[in-house]
Amino acid sequence: HMSVEGGFSSLVNKAIDQLMKSQHVHVVVSAGNSGQDACRASPASTPGAVTVGAIDQKMQRWAYSNWGTCVDIFAPGVSVLSAVATTDNSTALKTGTSMAAPFVTGVVAAYLESHPGASPDEVQEKLYQSAVRGAIADDPQGFATMFP
Repeated sequence: HMSVEGGFSSLVNKAIDQLMKSQHVHVVVSAGNSGQDACRASPASTPGAVTVGAIDQKMQRWAYSNWGTCVDIFAPGVSVLSAVATTDNSTALKTGTSMAAPFVTGVVAAYLESHPGASPDEVQEKLYQSAVRGAIADDPQGFATMFP
């Protein structure tokens, strides 16, 4: 799982693709929090990675979540209870695609537990097959309206 956002970089995207292909690593990435087309950001634009946008409790795209054809799926990412570094047991409510991507990473991990050795392509296909299409109420571009 990668929760980083930068400008588009073919070098970053190629490195992630090669990691997936040569080492069979399953990569889930945050779409980014710039409210822009995720295809303009890396690693969100990596074709082989599962790119995750954020939605709120009403199944609407969070206003700052990146969107577009490079977003594969949406997951809860608004007001998620998260560990914070203040003390050993501190928590806070956090918002963003970095909260949504771990949700999908957990779904991938659960699948891999019962299907060890599954390829990244197989896991992605099963993820997409099990997602609810058209579930996101506020996806203005009409892309990636799936929810695991």
